Amino acid sequence: MSRVRITEQVHVDVHEAILWYEEKQPGVGDRFVEEVERCYGILEKRPLSGQEVETDIRRLVMKIFPYVLIYTYHAEANLVEVFAVHHAARNPELWRNRIP
Repeated sequence: MSRVRITEQVHVDVHEAILWYEEKQPGVGDRFVEEVERCYGILEKRPLSGQEVETDIRRLVMKIFPYVLIYTYHAEANLVEVFAVHHAARNPELWRNRIP
């Protein structure tokens, strides 16, 4: 299994989405967290399962919510590094500056 490293900005992304969903309907934020955690589990088991969107940058689409996880996979270290949990309809430039 691969290790999954979550950047600090990802925690902010998730928190903002939780707040938005909870404002719309209580309990949906919890379902959002469950879906994010399910995606982390997929990345642990199958780090190349996301679509490559740029060289060495991948995107895993959530099943229930209109969000994607933006990440890189470092095979030599068996490490997945998640840089963004991003609403699919938002401008991708918002996450591109997070990738070193």
